[in-house]
Amino acid sequence: MKIKTLLLATLLPCFTLTGLAQTNHSNKIAAIVNNNVISTHQLDKQVNLTKALQAAQGRRPNFPANFDQMVLQNMIQTRLSANFAKQHGIQVPIKNVEQQLAQNIAIAKKQGYNLEKVFRDAGFDHDDIIQLLTEKDLASAKPQEITRSTKLSPEEGSHYTKFTYNDYANLTATQAKEIKTDLENGTSVKQKSTTKTSAYSNLPKPYQPYFISKKTQDVLGPIDLGTLGTAWHVLQITKEQPTPDYQKALLKKVNQAIANWLQQLKANAYIDIKKS
Repeated sequence: MKIKTLLLATLLPCFTLTGLAQTNHSNKIAAIVNNNVISTHQLDKQVNLTKALQAAQGRRPNFPANFDQMVLQNMIQTRLSANFAKQHGIQVPIKNVEQQLAQNIAIAKKQGYNLEKVFRDAGFDHDDIIQLLTEKDLASAKPQEITRSTKLSPEEGSHYTKFTYNDYANLTATQAKEIKTDLENGTSVKQKSTTKTSAYSNLPKPYQPYFISKKTQDVLGPIDLGTLGTAWHVLQITKEQPTPDYQKALLKKVNQAIANWLQQLKANAYIDIKKS
């Protein structure tokens, strides 16, 4: 992950800030989330910060017409996630937040801009920044837990694995049974085999079901390829490793699990978005 992306991801999640100076504009309500109010003033500040960070990093994206509402939805999601963490006893030590801020400032300096000035220009003082980072950490607690606990099942993982295996081929049914027994018992096998390597998707179709949920040293078969009684095969896996698509499949599953949790969180919450 590039350092720019890391810093942007740390700071762009949208947060509601409390205890700010109240003005007529700040008294206007953008949304109510359970017993929390997000003012239009808070929304405007977060929008300004998001755009300022993009500009400071040399990016000039074309913000859509509904960008404010996109930011508001993110603020709502963050508030719900942070409150969930608080309700479950999760705390963020202020020392950790200060250290995180110092690291972000140092990263920004290496990238050629003054992060503290970006915050100031967007209307955030030091206390606001600390609150923003604290809420961000709280909001990320449950998604991080979901990320750690979500795995591909053995069956799912098989589809994104490259196998190396020994193929004992052109056997009679009797030979195949004997070789399988010997391999399972660790007995030496005189029959020669061919070592092959293939991703699951490239395995011969008749082989694929045998590789589901299997691991190194597993013996597969006998497999009948149906040629005049001498086309039986016995396979033994000698190595397995994930393909590049393994991580993509895992990430997709993680993202879906987080999306499902957030959807349930919203479904159980009172959310009232005011017209702009």
